[in-house]
Amino acid sequence: MQTDMIREKKLKVTNEITNVMEYYNSSFLQAITNFMVEYRRLAEERGIKLDNPKPITMGMWIGGDRDGNPFCNSRNPQTISYPPGESSSNYYIDKVYTLYRTFSLSTNLSETSQAVAEMAALSTDKSVYRENEPYRRAFHYIQSKLIQTLLYLKEGNFSSDGQRLTDRAEEKLSAKANLSVSNKGREIIPNYIQSRISETLTELKKEETPSYKTAQEFKEDLQVIYDSLIEHHGEALVNGDLTELLQAVDVFGFFLASIDMRQDSNVHEGPCG
Repeated sequence: MQTDMIREKKLKVTNEITNVMEYYNSSFLQAITNFMVEYRRLAEERGIKLDNPKPITMGMWIGGDRDGNPFCNSRNPQTISYPPGESSSNYYIDKVYTLYRTFSLSTNLSETSQAVAEMAALSTDKSVYRENEPYRRAFHYIQSKLIQTLLYLKEGNFSSDGQRLTDRAEEKLSAKANLSVSNKGREIIPNYIQSRISETLTELKKEETPSYKTAQEFKEDLQVIYDSLIEHHGEALVNGDLTELLQAVDVFGFFLASIDMRQDSNVHEGPCG
C-alpha cells in the first residue's frame, strides 16, 4: 500500500457532511424507512395500536461540535443545512416520480375523492393522456411542490411567508434592466428589455407551483391520496412506495436530522460570570 498513514490536512466540516450524506443516500434513507414499515406491521400483527410511533429519530453532531473542532463556528449550521435537505428532498422526489408512473388509475374504472380531484386540477400536467388519471396528476403536483421546496432550501429562504422565486428574480432582473447605458453622454434605458422581462415573469408566475413550508404539509398531501385509495377499495395499492414515503417523512422531514450543539465550557463561563 502506498497510501498516507495520516492526512496532512484536517477534514473540514463540509468534508464531514459530504461523507455522512453518502451513508444516508446509499443506505440510511431506505433502510430506516423499511425498518419503520416493518415495525408498524409487526405491531399491528400483534394487536398493538400505535399512535404516530417514532422509535428512531435522526440526529448528528457535524457542524455542532464547537467544543473541540477548530473548524466549527457560527456559520456552520447554515453551511450544512442544505446538503441534508437536498438528500431527503431528492429521495422524496424520486419516490413520488415512481408513484406517478405507477398510479395510472382511470376515472372510467375507479373513483377518487373530491380532495384528490382538486389536487389533480392544480397540476401543470395537462397532457390529454392524463385527463382521466387524477392520481397521476396529483402526484405530479406534489412532485412540482417538492422541486420548488428544494429550490427554496438551496436559496436558504426559511422565512414563514417565503418570498417567491419569481419575485426575487423580478427584483434582480429589473434592477439590472434599470442600469443606465451611456451613449454620447445621454442615458438610455432600453424599455423593450423591461417589457420582455415583465412578460416573461408574468408567465412564470402563472405556472409557478407553491413550495411546502413544512414536512407536515407534504405528508398531508400524501395522506389525501392514501385516504382516497382506502375509501375506494384500493387497500392493496397503499402498501409499498406510498406507505414507505409516509414513514420516511415522519422520520426525516425536510432536514434529515437534527444537529446536536456542543459548546466549550469556557465560552459559558463568560456570561455566567
